[in-house]
Amino acid sequence: MNLPVSIFDAVIFFPKPNEYNEQGYQAGFIDSLELIDQSLKNIEYKSFIGISSTRVYGSNQLGDLSESISPEPTDFRGSTVLEYEKLIKSKFGTKSLILRLSGLYDNKTSWLSSYVKNFDGNKRTLPNSVMNRLHRDECTNIISFALENNLHLNNDLINCSEGAISYSELFKEVIQTDNFSNYFNCPDRAAREISNSKLKELGFKFK
Repeated sequence: MNLPVSIFDAVIFFPKPNEYNEQGYQAGFIDSLELIDQSLKNIEYKSFIGISSTRVYGSNQLGDLSESISPEPTDFRGSTVLEYEKLIKSKFGTKSLILRLSGLYDNKTSWLSSYVKNFDGNKRTLPNSVMNRLHRDECTNIISFALENNLHLNNDLINCSEGAISYSELFKEVIQTDNFSNYFNCPDRAAREISNSKLKELGFKFK
């Protein structure tokens, strides 16, 4: 098959674990990246954009987490994703951009509604007092923004998150007619918030 163009502005890789276990993360992030790298040997492109995850920050890392904070993952998911980021830098170097996304969501599905609907009487203990998230439409907008503003040529790493929302606020937003404390235990400690200051300073505006 002949491609219609001979050189691409950017190759965008959006990894996904095959399964939500250690082997699945290895296959989805590390093994897949190796295969992509091999398939790009005969293709000309200006930059490689690797989609990553803010899961690289460990559960023990609290406060405002910016790109200047060194990740300290506390589970195999975060460790695998951090290894994936390092592999991107080693393979693509200055031709790379890493976008760390918070948990993606859309308006059609809600894990919270499903959890409440199927509640078995055992309250869930949350890992954090707030949720860091990113709407799928905003994810698309950020990638477009990066390409339009040539951020993919800057050998950079950017956290992509809308800003934290407390789980109790999210509960009110989604459920409205019930009590948050009937379903969840929330940790009484400092919040773990992903900073989006850098993205905003670069000029991106959330809708």
